[in-house]
Amino acid sequence: MERIECQVDADPSKVDFKWSFSNTADRHYNVSFTSAGLRSVATYTPRSARDYGTLYCWGKNSVGEQQMPCIFTIIPLGPPETLQNCTSANVTMHSVTITCVRGPVQDSDLKYNLEMFMFLSTEMMYYTSSPRPNFMITNLNPGTDYLFAVYAVNHNGKSSPVMVRVKTLDTPPTEGRVIGEQNTSKETSIDHSWIGPSLLIAVALCCFLIFTGAAVWSKLRGGPGCQKCKEIPKQFHMKKNFSKRIKNNKNYIDRLPEGFEKHTPCI
Repeated sequence: MERIECQVDADPSKVDFKWSFSNTADRHYNVSFTSAGLRSVATYTPRSARDYGTLYCWGKNSVGEQQMPCIFTIIPLGPPETLQNCTSANVTMHSVTITCVRGPVQDSDLKYNLEMFMFLSTEMMYYTSSPRPNFMITNLNPGTDYLFAVYAVNHNGKSSPVMVRVKTLDTPPTEGRVIGEQNTSKETSIDHSWIGPSLLIAVALCCFLIFTGAAVWSKLRGGPGCQKCKEIPKQFHMKKNFSKRIKNNKNYIDRLPEGFEKHTPCI
């Protein structure tokens, strides 16, 4: 049997009280209670699961009725509910954080326990208790599989445990990440370092070929040979038949009369 007290402030102080009960299925007013002045005490005994729910208490005097009732929640006595959303975070080589979410029913007598095992082992290695479902576990071995059992406890028993498996790191994550970034930057610089010198050599080679070709072409068009062509004496322009003989017999040029020079024909 439960005794629930409801006390109000009122003026005038002559107050009449009213109680009601409600659950997910129905609502009724057959609640036993006694009243004296500004105070009322209800006697309530839950006998089945339907008897757990919410009790409401109102006060009323000559001015009017209380607008917002006093509310009391009746919950069954028993072990706490199973914890929810248990997760691991901040995993390092030697530590880990385990965090869970409490159930909707809060109990001042509630506390939270954690047990640690080696994975695939039944021998408990570590135990701790906390008023909140948050745990920081240290002094762990690197690269090791652990299993953590987390549960809530009150004076009526304990909840079903939630199992969380964690493997600690082999190496510090920060150092590995920095080294990887440094290696990436070095590889990039090596792969592209040949582009600048190669491009410069190609441009220089192209310029050299262009200037060389221009010089050769200029020599052929206006070199010393052509200058000599202009200086050939008029006597070289012989009769037509002599010119034809020169054209028809290239070797004849080697037997030119004295005073004439051989010249390369102008292009």
